[in-house]
Amino acid sequence: MSAKSEKNPVADEATERLDALTLLQADHKQMRKLFKEFTQLSGGNSHAAKADVAQRLCETWILHAALEQEILYPAAREAMADDEALINELEVHYTGMCELIARIQQMDGSEPLYDATVAVLQQYVESHIDEEEKQLFPKARKAKMHLHKLGQIMAQRREERTVELA
Repeated sequence: MSAKSEKNPVADEATERLDALTLLQADHKQMRKLFKEFTQLSGGNSHAAKADVAQRLCETWILHAALEQEILYPAAREAMADDEALINELEVHYTGMCELIARIQQMDGSEPLYDATVAVLQQYVESHIDEEEKQLFPKARKAKMHLHKLGQIMAQRREERTVELA
């Protein structure tokens, strides 16, 4: 049996329809959900539960950021040369977010500044998401980027990174 006939045609068809921006927006939705879950736990004595949610949030963001930095932003730079300043600004956002994520990952959920650190990360992430969804994504669609091909590449890279992190 050839490798081609062993593939799942339904999964292959779904992968071919993936749109990079839709995938990233699904990540945005997941992060907002995790921030909401964390906020609901904040102020309580459920330090382990907060730490678990924060850890999932950090892992989600790290994977999401990798997909944007490795795949979306280089393609956007090529297709949207006039918008390089916007892409640069979005990339600079990562510096502050990475520092906060590293701090959160080193902290214990019971530390006095834990909730505040996650809250500041949320502000950074929300600002970043807002700029992407209101500015970059519409411009990327207008630039006629190969969003389905980028979606396939992102799906494959997500799978690879997930295996690497496991």
